[in-house]
Amino acid sequence: MTHADDLPPPDFDFLPGPFAAPGPPAADEIVMAELVPPTVDLPRVWTALLVGTLSIPVAAVVGGAVLAAGMFLAMGPRGLQDDPSMTNWLESFAQTRLGLMVMVLPGQLVFLVGAVGAACLSPQGLWDRLGLRRGGLSLWSWLALMLGTPLVGVLSSHLLSLFVDDMSDQLKLVEDMMRVHVRDFPVGLIVIVAVVPGIVEELLFRGYLQSRLLRRWPPLLAVGTSALIFSVAHLDPVHVLGVIPLGFWLGAVAWRAGSIWPAMLCHAVNNAVAVAGAAVQDHATLELTWDPFSATVLAVGGPAFLLGLGILVLAPPHSRGRHGQPVGRATTGLQA
Repeated sequence: MTHADDLPPPDFDFLPGPFAAPGPPAADEIVMAELVPPTVDLPRVWTALLVGTLSIPVAAVVGGAVLAAGMFLAMGPRGLQDDPSMTNWLESFAQTRLGLMVMVLPGQLVFLVGAVGAACLSPQGLWDRLGLRRGGLSLWSWLALMLGTPLVGVLSSHLLSLFVDDMSDQLKLVEDMMRVHVRDFPVGLIVIVAVVPGIVEELLFRGYLQSRLLRRWPPLLAVGTSALIFSVAHLDPVHVLGVIPLGFWLGAVAWRAGSIWPAMLCHAVNNAVAVAGAAVQDHATLELTWDPFSATVLAVGGPAFLLGLGILVLAPPHSRGRHGQPVGRATTGLQA
């Protein structure tokens, strides 16, 4: 006796019309695919703005606490209560090697920890998140930009002199400090005042901050915002106004290069030239002077600045654009 389970399945191929079994698709049948917009995760801007802005007061508090501790150890409680004594101690302390390091390095350490620590929490790779890519500009372009950067500082100082009569007390203290150390501690001075800020401040303001803003905002707004926050980091009102053009220049270099490496070099060279100026110039002033050093800066920096400006205008941007996609590329998704 045969059970129903033992019977072969019925064959409906002979049935006409809708009862016929579906056959294999024809060779010329086209399977349509639907174009759908790509799913893009928009990067957060508020975290970059928070880290960039919050690092400034934290650096000021840490630097001030270190100075206050040194003053307390040197003078006792009276040093913190007597303004003339505090001012005199600060001026003399700044002319020591320990004073130079104490006045510069704590704040720079805060900037470094803020940039690298926040970048380590990003889903992007560390070097990519901080803008430490090779970029799209040639090395000779880097050289032109480096040589042209000091002219930005010279011209911005001269422009500021039209509105400010004299240097601030903080700038005078810095100039006196560099003038003393450049004679007996030149290599250390360049490392502490030029190399360290050139690396650390670019990591924070152009690397961590600006690179994120460029993925969400138009370039002018992103570069301008990072330049303003960078200038505020110098705290002294006169100094803040004086470095705004430099911030825009360094931001444009990092944006058009798609990398902060040339901006680091430009920043370091600008500060090194300021150190050299303190060594050879007899007076500190915001006005443009025609001494041999200033004439050399203008003669070398003028053509290099114009060449660098042309490079920035003509070179295509290689940084990442809005929504995290590389500039100049469009991405589409195919979903069957």
